[in-house]
Formats: sequence, structure tokens, C-alpha cells
Amino acid sequence: MEAEPHAGVVRFLSDRILLAEGKREVVVTVTRAGQFSDTRYGDFAITREMLLSMIKNFEAGVVGQEIALDVAHQPANGAAGYFRKLFLDGDKLRAKIELTDYGIEAITQRGFRYVSAEYHENWAD
Repeated sequence: MEAEPHAGVVRFLSDRILLAEGKREVVVTVTRAGQFSDTRYGDFAITREMLLSMIKNFEAGVVGQEIALDVAHQPANGAAGYFRKLFLDGDKLRAKIELTDYGIEAITQRGFRYVSAEYHENWAD
């Protein structure tokens, strides 16, 4: 059973991972701007301004460490990859991710084929 996300955290399915043979990098859609409704969170919006703020914070290194991709929201199990770039593609927040051996194995051998994003509107250091 998956642990409940922390209060204020929004978690949702984002995109399918398409890993080309012999490649370690993937580009995925993390999220997109729009109005959403979810039984866990109710109605919420992701704005273009929020996406631009995420990119700005990523580029400024606000978190103070590399941003890792984990498997099944379990960061204690290790990094499946590292976010190398965030960018807008229309209304979509896209990411270039460099996968680790663990990440490649999770995709090719264990069936983890989708990205599930998680964000906190009022994240504080």
C-alpha cells in the first residue's frame, strides 16, 4: 500500500515513458496547464505562470540538489534518473531526464512505463 502523500502535495499521472533502444535519456511531459478535478484534491488549476516558476526554480537550483526521478514515489529506493532540463512546449511542462541503470531496469524489466508527477503549491525550504 502506498503511503498517503504529504498534506498539500498534488500527485497525478503525467506521461508515458518512451525509451529508445540503447538510450539513457528520455523526454517526458511532466504536467500541463489547465483546470483539473480529482477526487483526492477537488478542483485545482495549473497555470502557465506556475510552470514558468517551476522552470525558473529548477534553473536556479532552488532545491539545492539534483532533482531525482524515483520509482513509485519511493525515493528511499534510489534514483531512477535525474532531471537535466525543464522547458515549456505549448501548455506542457516537459523534462529531459537522464536515466540510471535502476531506472532503465524499472522501465524495461519491471513495467514502470509512466511518469507520475508530484508538486506542492506552497513548497518551502
